Amino acid sequence: MNILILDPADFVGGAELFTLDLLPSLVASHSITLVTAGNNKHYLERIPPDIEVVTYGLPRLRPFRPLAYLRAVIQIRKLCKKYRIEIVHSNSVRAGLVAAASGKPWVHVAHDFTLPKIFAKVFRRARTICACSQAVKNDLVGKGIAEKKIRVVYNGVALEKYNTLVPHRFDSDSPIVAIVGRLDAWKGQDVFVAAAIIIHEQLPRARFVIYGESSAHDSATVTFEKQLRESAPEYIEFSKFRPMREILQNVDLLVHASTQPEPFGRVVLEAMAANVPIVATWNGGVPEILGEELREFGYKPGNAEELAEKIVAIIESKEMRQRFATESQQRVQLFALEKVSEEIRRAWNNAIKANL
Repeated sequence: MNILILDPADFVGGAELFTLDLLPSLVASHSITLVTAGNNKHYLERIPPDIEVVTYGLPRLRPFRPLAYLRAVIQIRKLCKKYRIEIVHSNSVRAGLVAAASGKPWVHVAHDFTLPKIFAKVFRRARTICACSQAVKNDLVGKGIAEKKIRVVYNGVALEKYNTLVPHRFDSDSPIVAIVGRLDAWKGQDVFVAAAIIIHEQLPRARFVIYGESSAHDSATVTFEKQLRESAPEYIEFSKFRPMREILQNVDLLVHASTQPEPFGRVVLEAMAANVPIVATWNGGVPEILGEELREFGYKPGNAEELAEKIVAIIESKEMRQRFATESQQRVQLFALEKVSEEIRRAWNNAIKANL
């Protein structure tokens, strides 16, 4: 089967990592052509060599430029003809708008809550929409997309990448607490800073690290990063993105602090796979990952006091850490990458059958 995947990938976030994780298993049974912006070397370096890569920047939603959109549709239609494409697969809203006009059966993966309601009618034309969580599915249904068209396909992880990690030697006197993600107001790094200040009073030797960067395409995130750096005490370190394996091998506890509903929460899943305790906001797709078994590791979004309390409790309780390890290793099996790959292949096959 010949598949055309549209994944702009101007920066590497959860949606882009989802594609990169899946590509090696999918290319084994399909001929894949990948359309991407080509301006992110970290993304390009991870693309398997047997995938045809076409560098093309799909137009952004804001500002919406009809002529740029039309040119993109023409380009994608030419690629469909050149590579005899049978299925077009989109990995973002702007990619979906182009895929919808490709003239081919179309499968869309929804990674967030950002679909403008004005475009819902367009997305009803997709053969299948794979939502990364039940929370995202509910959002799409609320915007007018038929429930029967949407299937929940959770993001997955290659468990063997994480469960073989040599754990960091835990030191309750000087633990390393970290947060990972794009520097953005809704990602809650400011809540992390507020919690760190509270914890510092009790555990003055604790270390705090913020891994992440703002997006050059979003001036609001650049401003947020500047304000965050200016407000953070000297005992809070800043670091650029690093491979998650490297981060998880060098921290004692990870924090997820999004103040708005998180569509999925990939870092939560990766921490669980690596047996690194995590305290995460109980909203969006995160409860679907943690489950009721790990409810005690969730906290109310934006509540720095509760976050600090949970972090200190985990640091001081070996029993809590052991409980997290036991329960998380059982739950992560639900998100094994092989299962996710099979769900995507099933969506493609169903789209082809519906076209016969």
